[in-house]
Amino acid sequence: MPKHIKYVLIFIINFVVITVSIIFFYNEMNEYEKTTNIAQVNEIDNIHTYSPFINEVMEENEKVSNIIHLKNYDVFFLGNEKHYMQYKGKRIELLEALINNTITMEDILNQAEYDYQNNIASKSSYLDGGSIQYRYETLSIIKMNSLNGNRNVYIGSENLDIDTINN
Repeated sequence: MPKHIKYVLIFIINFVVITVSIIFFYNEMNEYEKTTNIAQVNEIDNIHTYSPFINEVMEENEKVSNIIHLKNYDVFFLGNEKHYMQYKGKRIELLEALINNTITMEDILNQAEYDYQNNIASKSSYLDGGSIQYRYETLSIIKMNSLNGNRNVYIGSENLDIDTINN
């Protein structure tokens, strides 16, 4: 085999190895960036599971069961039952979906607004600074925006209302 063909083959092999390495590295960086961006969107700092004995003055279905700490507010899950919602044609369990970065709290609130506009949920607005409640048959979502600075989200049974939270 002539020398120049040998050099060309070595060059081609090196080129292919370097190209494949670059493509692999690029794909790994993209996957890392995707997972990092999702985590930054949700910005879950901490998740607490509470004993039902913490809020002894509250009714059983109003006790805090879980709290997810996000960057600017907390999400409180009230009651012992799981809370479900239709999202993009699928029935999702909200706590699990938030923890697994399947969905963001903003996605949930946007879906609730969409459901209100399509008569799937009702909506109540409050004069406390702009709090909003979305009520479904088996679920209630309250996004607080009160004058006292409460910006948290509360997710509970259909019986949950703003008076329960303010007490």
